[in-house]
Amino acid sequence: MAARVFSDPAARLELERILHPRIQERWQAWLDQRRSGGSPVAFVVIPLLFEKDYAAHFDHVVAIGCSAATQRSRLGNRGWSGDQIKARLEAQMPMEEKMRRSDAVIWNEGDLVCLEEQWRLLLDPWGCLQG
Repeated sequence: MAARVFSDPAARLELERILHPRIQERWQAWLDQRRSGGSPVAFVVIPLLFEKDYAAHFDHVVAIGCSAATQRSRLGNRGWSGDQIKARLEAQMPMEEKMRRSDAVIWNEGDLVCLEEQWRLLLDPWGCLQG
């Protein structure tokens, strides 16, 4: 299916038309549950957040960024060919634009200690790391 939807824009749009409303219902219900339970912070991973105009549903948007070379390498590690990687990346907004539109960026090029420190600095002002 991936080969078809990433080689045929009309097929991809049709699949998105079918799936995205159902997916949005799920994450919206999950967020509503977190809010009613008093959670100070909740995260939803949405690769097409800006492309589908979902950003307005959130108080803050955090992009997880990396260089184009790292992104291609990580996708290649999933077993995807160069053409498959290219097709998927072309179906999304460029990483630089996602980072520009976000409220904060976590730069995911370093080791886990660096990544954890970035998250700590981001979350600590909300008191999420207390206790």
